[in-house]
Amino acid sequence: MGRLINLSHLDIKGTKLRDMPPQMGKLTKLQKLTDFFVGKQSGSSIKELRKLEELRGELCIRNLQEVEEARDAQEANLKGKEKIKKLELTWQRYASTDSENERLVLESLQPHTGLEHLSIHGYGGASFPIWVGHSSFSRMLSLNLNECPCSFLPPLGQLDSLEYLTIEDFDRVEVIGPEFYGSCTSMKKPFRSLKVLKFKYMSRWSEWISCEGAFPLLEELHVEGSANLQKVTLPSHLPSLKILDVGECKQFASALNKAPAILKSGSSIKELRKLEELRGELCIRNLQEVEEARDAQEANLKGKEKIKKLELTWQRYASTDSENERLVLESLQPHTGLEHLSIHGYGVPVFQFGGNAAAVRLTCLEICYLPNLKSLDFQGLRHLTSLRELKVRNCQKLMFMPECMHSIVPSLTKLTVYNCPELESFLEGGLPFTLESLEFNDCGKVVDHLMHCDLQVLSSLSHLKIGGCYDPDVESFPGKMLLPSTVTSLIICDLPYLKFLDYRGLQHLTSLEKLWIHSCYNLQSLPDEGLPSSLSTLDISDCPLLKQRCEFGGEDWPKISHIPKVQIMDPE
Repeated sequence: MGRLINLSHLDIKGTKLRDMPPQMGKLTKLQKLTDFFVGKQSGSSIKELRKLEELRGELCIRNLQEVEEARDAQEANLKGKEKIKKLELTWQRYASTDSENERLVLESLQPHTGLEHLSIHGYGGASFPIWVGHSSFSRMLSLNLNECPCSFLPPLGQLDSLEYLTIEDFDRVEVIGPEFYGSCTSMKKPFRSLKVLKFKYMSRWSEWISCEGAFPLLEELHVEGSANLQKVTLPSHLPSLKILDVGECKQFASALNKAPAILKSGSSIKELRKLEELRGELCIRNLQEVEEARDAQEANLKGKEKIKKLELTWQRYASTDSENERLVLESLQPHTGLEHLSIHGYGVPVFQFGGNAAAVRLTCLEICYLPNLKSLDFQGLRHLTSLRELKVRNCQKLMFMPECMHSIVPSLTKLTVYNCPELESFLEGGLPFTLESLEFNDCGKVVDHLMHCDLQVLSSLSHLKIGGCYDPDVESFPGKMLLPSTVTSLIICDLPYLKFLDYRGLQHLTSLEKLWIHSCYNLQSLPDEGLPSSLSTLDISDCPLLKQRCEFGGEDWPKISHIPKVQIMDPE
């Protein structure tokens, strides 16, 4: 590698490298280096970065637990590499127990102050060095801190340009307080440019003390997986907040002492009534807590005409009153201009979507995790004249969907049905001719019938995914199914009895560009005639009988060597 002295770009992202090639330091004209793997081999010392002064754009330094001396990290001279705009520093967690050395290493890896994006993963020091969050990094736009065992967060509030901040897996932080803001007495408002703030999986976090005037431009606040968070004091005025997304934090909503434009004091659904300026997206969670349907009606979703995307979520197994859930959903009828509706966890056995033109502009309907649902009889489906996308996922008891969908929803372009093992085939009446994307997975009876269908009538179909069929008779693909020549991407997955790919059925796919074959354990080989010549991407994973045959030098390699991008992966 050291002889390639004129090399300017080296992209090794996604490879299985553990060490760098020898003499990396001689590639002094290198401008793009996606990853640098620190190791003990020649070429893998972090000091090799010292002479690579032309590096620019993005750089990820991995395996920093291998740096034994902080002075080696200092010799990398990240301060002098002013053309690097995005930097990722990664330690392998639990691979090192020397927290003081890790702190010194991170201190020595201080970059130039013009850095725009910084990610730190797996850092094991007890605290962060002063440069992390220092106000001199005035151009920093995004910061991601992940999986660090620190008890306190660094002072980040004085980063003037910071717009995106994610803090994840800090499992020792118990209180977020004044130290997080840098200074609450400063003339500058803390986090004055921040737009998106995410806290994820902070298992011990119990108290959040805010600073008045902070987050004046905050648009999105996401808090997830922080079950112990009880005491919360947010600024009394967050004028820009549009999305408050709280998940797996049972005590968060009721703990809000002062909440911004999304929630007033308390968490009754009636509090939505006064929030007349809500727009864009709204997710209402924990609907099993609504005891009276009239409270849901008072939320007045009909009057919130600026909301375009609505998600309604019940926490399953928390409620057994299906009649109350039916009345609550009925009372939450949105305005007629809604475009996207998602319903999760609803416990009623039959789902009936209105009987009038309640949502004539609805383009996407998503139904997920309805544990008691047996029938989608869609009395009002014919009125959804704008519906383009229908997703049905994880409805274990679902048995019936409407037949003759081509006449009921004639403009549908995307149909996705996942994990509905009891679903009877509804294909006899025909699918909408306008379909562009069709996905069936873990719907054995439907997939079994699909394998005998003529899909060539779907002249607009470009994406097809078929998987999760455990019928021993499905040994060949596409079998008797006739595929349209318009298909450009094809996914075949979780067909454990599949043994052969039938070239006669594939040869007509003259537009096929991408083919994924996943978890087909008995698939023995590729067709003798090869695969369609139009392929540009082939991805094979968890197919043990194919793996060696399709690798370089294998029996099937000549059949796929013409494909520009081939990826053969072991099961995870």
